[in-house]
Amino acid sequence: MACSYKKYLCISIIFAGCSTDMNSISDVYNMKVAETTQRIVSLNALTPSNEDHFRTTITFLEQVRTTYNHIHQTNSAGLVTLFYSLGAWYSRLETALGNVTNSYPFPVPFVASYTNLDDLLFSGGYTFDIHENTKVTAAGLFGIPAHRDVGLLGAQFGTGRVGLGVQLDASYAYSKNRDHVLLGAIRYIHLISRESPALDSQELNLFDLSSSNAIDFLYALHNSWGKHQWEIGYNATFSFGARIRSAIVDIYQPVQFIRSSFYTTYAYTFAIRKHESGMSIGFSYGADHVPDDTGYKHMGAGWFTWGMDF
Repeated sequence: MACSYKKYLCISIIFAGCSTDMNSISDVYNMKVAETTQRIVSLNALTPSNEDHFRTTITFLEQVRTTYNHIHQTNSAGLVTLFYSLGAWYSRLETALGNVTNSYPFPVPFVASYTNLDDLLFSGGYTFDIHENTKVTAAGLFGIPAHRDVGLLGAQFGTGRVGLGVQLDASYAYSKNRDHVLLGAIRYIHLISRESPALDSQELNLFDLSSSNAIDFLYALHNSWGKHQWEIGYNATFSFGARIRSAIVDIYQPVQFIRSSFYTTYAYTFAIRKHESGMSIGFSYGADHVPDDTGYKHMGAGWFTWGMDF
């Protein structure tokens, strides 16, 4: 059965507008925020102890993005992270509440906005020494969607799909007091297929968003001076395998994204009634190298984090 030209054009326009969202990692998966919030309140975060350790952090995030085809996106969110460790083992739970707004210039100008919970991201891992100054952490990730995938309707906060992943972090302290540390990480995330509603010729139909994958690389320099901490880093993301299907025809071939972003954070630690606490501000800027038609041309973000150990 052939797909009509009008229907094909309609769906193609929808997909062109939403393909970037399909290949984006939601806030709770964001590696830059995860790394900085994990280390913010502990000067000895790279040295596991044998005691129970519980930490909670709250992050307020603001993002502004513009695609090559002139779609403007704003994202305001609040993230909550619960972190528990026992010796070299740790577990972590993250979620967020936020709003994403997309302004589309075609085929006619319109604005789509969505407010809801982000995915629930569970992660856990184990840290081990491979050298006196070198530590490695191996972790697994499991994301549970808090809502159905509605990205094809114009805006979505979170992925709306189950996510599975693994992550490997490494740190090398190159100063005697371990105040200056080189960080590196690699992460793989697989988002499982799920149906998504979309307007097709003014009718609400379901389309299948096939599995997509993302690979992240992170390189960073972390420095501490007493109660002050500063981190600067680079994050490369490769996303691939996303495809939209209907019962009639494959609408689009798999899309690949190659993204680069740079970030910096400053943190200050202090004690509140014998509980170690800290505050941090951070900024990032990035862009998509591929594709240069629906990818992000400019990506800017700023965040503020407060955390405390218990």
